[in-house]
Order: sequence, then C-alpha cells, then structure tokens
Amino acid sequence: MLPGRPLLRVLCAVSILACPIMYGMERMEQEVSRTESKNIALSFDIDDVISGKEKVGFQNFLVLTPMFLWNPMLATAGLPENQAAIKEHVRKMETEQKVNGATNVMRGVIEYLRDNGYGDISYYEEQLNGLTQKPNPVMRMVANVEKLKKNGHPLVAATNQDFKQYKIYREYMKTQHNIDLKNMFDGVITTPVYHIEQPAGKESVYRIDENDHIYVTRKREDVKPAPSFFYAVAEVIKKIHPQATGMIHTDNKPENVQAAIEAGFKGVHFNLSAGSIRKATAEEIDNTINTWENELASVHGIDALKATE
Repeated sequence: MLPGRPLLRVLCAVSILACPIMYGMERMEQEVSRTESKNIALSFDIDDVISGKEKVGFQNFLVLTPMFLWNPMLATAGLPENQAAIKEHVRKMETEQKVNGATNVMRGVIEYLRDNGYGDISYYEEQLNGLTQKPNPVMRMVANVEKLKKNGHPLVAATNQDFKQYKIYREYMKTQHNIDLKNMFDGVITTPVYHIEQPAGKESVYRIDENDHIYVTRKREDVKPAPSFFYAVAEVIKKIHPQATGMIHTDNKPENVQAAIEAGFKGVHFNLSAGSIRKATAEEIDNTINTWENELASVHGIDALKATE
C-alpha cells in the first residue's frame, strides 16, 4: 500500500462530508440575501411612472354650464388674447412664484379671473379640480408594483401632487379603474395645499389623518427635484419600515433621480425619450419597463419581477 493512500482516503471522506455542509451554508447565504433584498424599500413617481393622464375635453366641462350662465364674462376668457394672458399667468405662478400642485394652481387661476373681471367662480373650485384629474393607469407597472408588494417590499409613492389633488387622483383610480392605491402603497408623500392650515409639529412631513397613508411635506419648497423632498420620503420610509436596509427611487425625470441619490437613495431612471408616459408610444413604454425590470434585478438584486413577460 502506498504511504499516501490513507491520507487520500481521509481527504476524500472529509470532502464528501463537507459538500452538504457547504451546500447548506450557500443556501443559508442565499436566504439571508433574499431576506435583505425584501427589506429594500422602493419609491415611485406615481404620476409619471404608474399612470399618465386621459385627455380632458370640452364635453367634460358641460356639467359646469351654470358657471357660465352666472358669469357671462367668463366666456370671453376663451378668446385668444385672453387665453394667452391666462396661460402666461399660470406660467409665472409655476416658474417665478414656484406654485406647485393642481389645487394651488387652480386657486391662483380662479383669483386671477375674479380680479380681472371674468367673474367669481370659487363656488365651482372643487368641481374644476375634479375634472382636471383623470389618471390613466399603466397596467403592466401596476402589476409590477403589486408583485413587489406581495414579495414583501416596503413601497411608497413620491409625488409633487398636493394632497387634495392626490385624493381626487386616488378616488378616480379606484372608481374608474378598480385600482386601490391605498392598498398598493404603504405611504404616499404629497405636497401642501397653501390655504389649508397645517397641524403643529417639527417633522418635515405630517399626516392629515392617522388612518390614511397620505403624508404631506411642510414647506412649499420641499418638492421634486429638491433633495429635501427625498429626505422627507426617507423619513416616511423609516417610520413605516424601520428595518429597511436600502431605498430605491424610480422616476422618469433624471433631475429627480439625481436628487434622490443625493438624499441617500439608489436611483433608477424610467427613461422615456418622449419625456413622460402620456406622451410615449405603447412600444416605448414596454421597452422602458423591460429595461427598468432588468436594472432592478441585475444592479439592485430585486428579483420579484423576473417572471414578468
């Protein structure tokens, strides 16, 4: 018998015994990795990733016929020169005064019309706000978010919609498309309505109802693409899921992705050459979703969408 033969047998026996142990350790590492990935919170730009907007036509405003009967001068707002002046006022509100949120913009337009002799239509403010919020869901993205939710990921939506605007948006999604955003997202970070008083507090966000998932940023300037907005989003994530091991934000605007990264997120650009879902073709949306799914899996280890076709 060769002198090395017993040692060789011992080594073979050890390797045979070690195989199941090593396999078990590898499985444990995979399970730990999978558990850790489930603790990664995902944030979405809800109004530019989950849905676009349906077109709002003249027929949508027929219900407001009494508004024109009581304010006959309002019809003249549609004249080209007057329409141009109103559009310029809106542009200044949004760019110079930094007015954000459909409710706040609508309030500014109503005040402009009143002050310029077109009549006082403040009575119809709620109806007007409702008519301008008609989201059209991207069902494949809705399905993806639901898969991530079932897989255990904490999910939030981060939007520049003011909270009243979002409430209308959420109700329309539920009644017209049977999509319950309240169940889909653990929290939705919105922006303030300027004329509604905020509750006292020092946090960067507050809740208008403890039984609701809506959070509101306190400061007017805390809107995308300000990093301070994403610090507020991170604060909400920590409140609803303290065990979160990471945060990923998906947005169709690169400046918002960069702001999220500055606030400690990893960012995924939902890259649409058309600029937004409502301007993109169905083919472009599908291609963008494919790229987004692959990036989540290959770069960030989120494998819940691998079965998506």
